[in-house]
Amino acid sequence: MGNTLHGAKIKCQFASVTIGAMQSITTSEDYGLVDVRGFGDFVPIEIAALIFTGNFNFTTFILSTEKIKDLQYGEREGKTVEAITEEIVKQIGFDIVIENKYTGNNVATISGCKIGTLGMTFAQGAIAQRSGSGKYGKPVVTP
Repeated sequence: MGNTLHGAKIKCQFASVTIGAMQSITTSEDYGLVDVRGFGDFVPIEIAALIFTGNFNFTTFILSTEKIKDLQYGEREGKTVEAITEEIVKQIGFDIVIENKYTGNNVATISGCKIGTLGMTFAQGAIAQRSGSGKYGKPVVTP
């Protein structure tokens, strides 16, 4: 993209409600490009994209249990907030919305994110940090 953004807000959203935030995020997209050849051709006829895979890595992941409770998702099944949170981040998926901190303008939206790995770092005299990685199923949308 080549643009530098000073002061970004990275929000985690589910059903258009902000349920958490991240301090930083790095994404990569793989379009599964393969050579298409005719029978006996040495040179490819075209290069085709077969499958899309989006990956993301993040640091300092924080979710608001209060916001998740306010969603009233899974209440009928008697699920706990912890079970609902786990379902959202690992199975259903959520959106990561990146906004300009000063103008509030949307910079990018990453849809259908699911966390695959989650780790914690503890240091004396420091805030505990959660970091990890995951996948998403649609290309990043930038306005």
